Amino acid sequence: MFGIVWSLINSASDAISPSCPIEQELSQYWTSLTNYYLQKNDHNWKQVVEVTHIPKELKSIANLLLKEDEDLNQDREEKDISIGNGFEYFLQNKLSQKLADLAEVDVPLGLSSYILIFFTQLIERFKQNILLNGSVFNCIQKLIKICDQVTPGPYEAVQVDFLSCLVNKIQAKPELMKLFARNDFTLLKSLTPYLKSPDNRVSYQASSSILILIQLCDDSLANDILKNLSFFQNIIDHLKYLYIDISDSLTADEIESALTKLQNLDENDLNKLNFKLNLDQQNGHENSFSVKVEKFFTFFRWFVFSDVLAQVKSNLISSKFVEIFSQTFLNQCIIFDLLKLETPENLESLLLTTFILSNCLKTMTSDKLAFVLIHFITSDSIYSEEREKIRQKKESLFTILINRCNLGEISLVSCNFAYFKGRYFKLAISTMQLFEELFSKSCLDPFINLIIKYIISRNYLDSATELKTESSNLDESLLSINIHIKNFTNLIPKELKSCQAQREVGFEPYIMEAQKKLEEYIKTCSDNWPENDLNLAFESTKMYLPEGPSTSNHFKDGNQVFFEGPFLSMLFDNLQNILQLPYEINLQVSDHLF
Repeated sequence: MFGIVWSLINSASDAISPSCPIEQELSQYWTSLTNYYLQKNDHNWKQVVEVTHIPKELKSIANLLLKEDEDLNQDREEKDISIGNGFEYFLQNKLSQKLADLAEVDVPLGLSSYILIFFTQLIERFKQNILLNGSVFNCIQKLIKICDQVTPGPYEAVQVDFLSCLVNKIQAKPELMKLFARNDFTLLKSLTPYLKSPDNRVSYQASSSILILIQLCDDSLANDILKNLSFFQNIIDHLKYLYIDISDSLTADEIESALTKLQNLDENDLNKLNFKLNLDQQNGHENSFSVKVEKFFTFFRWFVFSDVLAQVKSNLISSKFVEIFSQTFLNQCIIFDLLKLETPENLESLLLTTFILSNCLKTMTSDKLAFVLIHFITSDSIYSEEREKIRQKKESLFTILINRCNLGEISLVSCNFAYFKGRYFKLAISTMQLFEELFSKSCLDPFINLIIKYIISRNYLDSATELKTESSNLDESLLSINIHIKNFTNLIPKELKSCQAQREVGFEPYIMEAQKKLEEYIKTCSDNWPENDLNLAFESTKMYLPEGPSTSNHFKDGNQVFFEGPFLSMLFDNLQNILQLPYEINLQVSDHLF
């Protein structure tokens, strides 16, 4: 009963007495906060912020300012009111600058994180755009630099939340972009270290924010970013570091096994390996991968980020980034692993690098990045003397890769057959799969460099045009490929057939898989090649071909003979030795032919 009476007396007292002005309340909270620093006690300076009253005072100040802004927002349209008395007091007494100074000192330990939370709340929830205020903006700039100076650690989630809220505000108000682009774009620079965070939520948040900023850059801002290339170089350097880290400890079989497990999580097998993937939070899968395999996933997420970065709308930025990717990652890192001699001690390393490169190409969506990777693989240029020392003779990477795939009669006679068993056969299959991924990309260059420039002097184009005229729709094309496959299987010796009759169970899935791939290739060609007839498509490729004699003009015993090119020659050599080669190799060869 006494408690009820006392409550009624307090309520009546509050109703009679006038409320305290917001400036006075703010002053009281601020005085209470700063009293901590006035106490002459050495023990205080060694405390962590959580054991003090400072977080509570900061929260009270934020609540007051946000409540005032929410109340004033209802009257802003009717009355000419920009800010309230409380926020005006906050500005006049330079509390924002004082808080930034305290965050820089970070005493008691951890104070900077609570000050970041304080400003994150104001920026996100204030109806007015407080970033346009000069004193607030200067304070924010100082806090951005603090986030850049701090090595990602216990408070990295708070720090990246603060930086991301600024990016979201810039995205909503693009006119702010030029303000933050000053002073070497410290916001972009501060976000970069968080990409390396072991916390996938933090790294994903940082990557999303970076992409938003770069997507908002026009040509003038792009030039400002390109003045300091360390941002792009740091990204590629870390990609290179992650690759070297996994290449020293992992095998292709372990990666293949892990990818098979991931395919069971959802229908998108490799696309899930982006920054959204948090392996630690997958239900029932937190302990399913080894530390070594998780290193591969970290590399792959970083590669996916690089792939997305290569697709930003600024041509200046994307082109420069792809150039650095080509120079640093491909030509200063990957190339040396691919050029290793095919000795027993190098086979695992060669297989791993080829497998990684193939999966990178499979997941890649950037046309520019795909172009440099395709050129890197198919270019027939001679490399530097330093690289020639690895092979001990002049060979291009393309020639080396073709030779690895070619298990024809010459290779089998000149080398020990047992050497090709096991791991070497797997290396050949993996290299063929790499070429298969090249052809799956929406780019004419693989077809031009590997096939068209060798057969363009023949009359195959006329036959192709006739075929196109006869089979004008997809259903007729599928019927045509069905007939060709059946004709091909009739030529295969019975002892090599997995199905002895076309009516057996295994034959229909084989036909369906071939038809599915044909549909994919038709869609790729229709989306990216000229829409008119095939003649015009092939005519348009002549501008890419080198001037001079046709590449199909070769001489044997003084007589001119037709040469189908190294790629088709490799396939035909393997096809000729189909009886000597294992089933997996033959399957991969027939996969290329169809």
